[in-house]
Amino acid sequence: MQPYTSYLVCGTPRSGSSLLCEALANTGIAGRPEEYFQPSNEVMWRKRWGTSTYAEYLAHVIEQCTTPHGVFGVKMMWG
Repeated sequence: MQPYTSYLVCGTPRSGSSLLCEALANTGIAGRPEEYFQPSNEVMWRKRWGTSTYAEYLAHVIEQCTTPHGVFGVKMMWG
């Protein structure tokens, strides 16, 4: 599903962003924000999904983070 609205959860380590993202995901309507763009996580997800190009990876991220209501959420952390 293509999202009709999207948001980023931006945080720093130990700020409570994981708790916030879990709460958002548990609503079932506010996307499924995860750290898909953190380099080590990206390697893990690419391997799990078998994606060979960045376009395929991005398509999977959008699919995984978008709820049936069309809300896309993703988490980004300050490096």
